[in-house]
Amino acid sequence: MKIKILYIGLSIFLLSWIIPSLVQLTTDSSVRYPFTYYSSVINQFCYIDPADERLMGKDLDGNSYTDAEFNRVLPMFYYRQLAMENALPDSIQGVSVDLQAIARNNFFFWYKPKDKNTPVIELYPMFESCSGKVDLENPDDMFRLKERIEFIDMETNRVNEEKSARFQQALDAAGFSAPAQWVAGIPSSMKSYDEGYFVLDNRDNLFHVKMTNGKPFVKDTKVGTSIKTLAMFPKEMENRSLYGFLYDTDGTLYYLSTDGYRLVKVLEGINPDIDRVSVMANMFYWTVVKESPSGEYTYALENGTMKQVADRHSLDVGQGISLPLSLYRGVRRQLQQLHLSPRIGLPFHCPRTRRFAGDHNTRPLPPSKTLREIHGSRHLPVHGRSGFYHRLPYSKN
Repeated sequence: MKIKILYIGLSIFLLSWIIPSLVQLTTDSSVRYPFTYYSSVINQFCYIDPADERLMGKDLDGNSYTDAEFNRVLPMFYYRQLAMENALPDSIQGVSVDLQAIARNNFFFWYKPKDKNTPVIELYPMFESCSGKVDLENPDDMFRLKERIEFIDMETNRVNEEKSARFQQALDAAGFSAPAQWVAGIPSSMKSYDEGYFVLDNRDNLFHVKMTNGKPFVKDTKVGTSIKTLAMFPKEMENRSLYGFLYDTDGTLYYLSTDGYRLVKVLEGINPDIDRVSVMANMFYWTVVKESPSGEYTYALENGTMKQVADRHSLDVGQGISLPLSLYRGVRRQLQQLHLSPRIGLPFHCPRTRRFAGDHNTRPLPPSKTLREIHGSRHLPVHGRSGFYHRLPYSKN
């Protein structure tokens, strides 16, 4: 009798959780936006019309394109397909291009509010940035940085006083003021190079901290003299042109150039706690999309100068075209997996199925409890994260 009551209670609990989810799934009516990308061939936005069951590519002049035509209108996005068909142009806008040049300058950046707000375990691996080896090696210790920096040996769980003192001395010499507000970096050896971490000190100064040839490297980026930094998201780049993206407290998105820590404005008027932002960049233009409660805003920015060459406000809330949920999630997943690749993603696109090759099956992060378990894993235990490769957001003290 008790077992029967237990089964009934468990069934009620499961149904109370599953049924609302199924109802939400089947009655989803949220706004769906078309995939939009700025063409360096016809110099205007092109998009895939979600209202068309054939998923035809179109431009803002109302022209429709077949799959093959759409690939040629957007050679910076479909370059792998064009290269396979031996149809990649020799030059675009008078600039010589090839597969390697396009791949080297293409990148994708995706931001959503939880990237900033998700808590993290404040333990980080300090990689050797100048190892001279092809692959990065996981260190034997982890560091934490609040009032002072401490390196903890993962075998003994003891603080390495000598190494900690060397890095603390370098921080003090660079003018770092404790406590650290947050630490941002890519805590994974699954990357082609290492640039260490960026740390915001108590005076809102942003410092670059890494290890080169076994010695501490600490430098004030001087970003704090221009803006008040809210959050930073380091980014691995094939051409190593930038360290990552950051927000200031006024809601402006910047990127931090590797050319002397030069701060370059990308887009203003963003609420990092609400808005989603995506950047799809190539050697000519950046397509920047802000998705907010009032609609989707798409901008085309000239690479290098960040001069705005086009903008588009697509679909106010309530006017949007509702895509089937499975189709919407499929497109989003395909695009996001370009960002989740451990290397710079090369989008191989099939015009018949409109799917990307090289999909990764994400694996959950291991439930590590000790530093040794962390060290033995290819992933670090960042709360709320899963996947083959991930960014580490800033962490609050």
